[in-house]
Amino acid sequence: MTYRRLLALALLVLGCDGSGPADGGAPPADAGTRDGGGAARDAGGPIDAGVFVPPDPSSGCAGRLEAVAPSGTVETVGDGTAASCTEDALHAAVGALSGEAGGTLAFDCGGEHTITLTRSVYVDTSITIDGGGAITLSGGGRVRVIELDHYLDFTLQRIIIRDGYVDAGLENESGAGLLSPWFGTLRIIDCAFENNVSASQDHDVGGGAIYAGGLTEAVISGSRFVGNRGSTGGAILSRSTNLRVVDTSFVENAATSYAESGQYGNGGGLYIDRMWLDAPVDFVICGAVFDGNHATQHGSAFFSYNLEGSGALFDRCTFTDNDMDGSPGGGTGTVYHEGVPLTLVSSTFSNNRTGAHASGLFLGGGTDAEVVSCTFDGNVTPGNAGALWAGNGTVRATHVTFANNAADYAPAIFRGSSGAVTLTDCVFSNNRTDNEFSAVACHETFGDGGGNVQWPDTKNNGRGDMPCAEGVLFADPELAPLADNGGPTWTMALSEASPALDHATSCEGFDQRGTPRSVPCDSGAYERE
Repeated sequence: MTYRRLLALALLVLGCDGSGPADGGAPPADAGTRDGGGAARDAGGPIDAGVFVPPDPSSGCAGRLEAVAPSGTVETVGDGTAASCTEDALHAAVGALSGEAGGTLAFDCGGEHTITLTRSVYVDTSITIDGGGAITLSGGGRVRVIELDHYLDFTLQRIIIRDGYVDAGLENESGAGLLSPWFGTLRIIDCAFENNVSASQDHDVGGGAIYAGGLTEAVISGSRFVGNRGSTGGAILSRSTNLRVVDTSFVENAATSYAESGQYGNGGGLYIDRMWLDAPVDFVICGAVFDGNHATQHGSAFFSYNLEGSGALFDRCTFTDNDMDGSPGGGTGTVYHEGVPLTLVSSTFSNNRTGAHASGLFLGGGTDAEVVSCTFDGNVTPGNAGALWAGNGTVRATHVTFANNAADYAPAIFRGSSGAVTLTDCVFSNNRTDNEFSAVACHETFGDGGGNVQWPDTKNNGRGDMPCAEGVLFADPELAPLADNGGPTWTMALSEASPALDHATSCEGFDQRGTPRSVPCDSGAYERE
């Protein structure tokens, strides 16, 4: 089993599919077999359809939500048999809860069961829909699965939403699985969204699985998003919403549109356009896996642009095998982040590819960032910044491992003309370029916090390499390949003879795995015990 599949399986949980109202006319007969750009979709079908996999709490992230207990009026679809769980029965039960705020919709279908819709489930009251780990709602590749009214507090849990489809030209072109428009709150708990498609290729639409707009709070917890498509935000398009994501996987989703303006085709897995404007909070994503997602413009896995008043925290996340293959403009950033300060901790970027620049993290404009106890391994781009594009902000990297990244210029770190980068206790190992004149790690010498180790010490032309920091130790750190060494994300272990051992200058806290650092401690993301 490949590294990326192991990572994805670590967070697989019960999934949900959805579709929406059949307004605007019926989509073409082949709608369920086409992606958002009109190309043929994989005929292999959804992954692990209908199978409930218990949530994996191994990340240890705060904010993981438990399924909520039934409350208020409870309407049950079915009487214990599959034959009783029909689309008509589902619509009738939802209708019975209209006006019963705080109610619960449950299912009794005698086991695992799929309800395929011919029209969307429309919800006009604050309720919980609970699939109990056995129900799939399918749009059949023809309709959106669930559409919410405004001003609702809505919870969806333990259900699969699959094969939702929203055609171009409808009044609401986003959110083929779930449309949650403007005001209210949204909680997605232990669900899966698979193969949902928002077909429009226009600007400001997308979110193949979920569109969340103007919500005071949205929490995605213990869920998975697989094979969803949308113009922007292949799986989720979040606009002016206070969003939090915990222990959730995004696998092979795609942002499908493109324009030279840069405002299309962003965020293969997740796209964020600001927090809630009236009272923004920090965006937090913890314990997430982004595996094999695709975009054409910016952020093959993730794109965010936020206004002042909030910040962003990425904690214990994995970004692996995301790409921008075939992009007309090449594409920039596996993670593209701009506008507010970012803290990135205990996370791994591996084997990501872009066609222009920044195959790891791209920090736009003057964005400041703290990057702590992270690993960047094997990320490849033909332009600048194999691992980290530092932009024009102030960036501090502490206990970070940069290994085997490749670019024409600055395979490890690239800085903008007015930015500032400080390196403390970092390890640079076997980063590479095909350009005989370029440095093989950093294009200039950055601020030195001490404790840095770099190898090799020569460029391809045999001349001395540019030191990434003034006092760097040029020596082979003897890193093992990226592997599961314990903890929520993969790391690169140091050998027992590594010159990075006991070389660090700051020993507070924990290494990337969550192991306490000893005194003296080791350079890089991994602390050898």
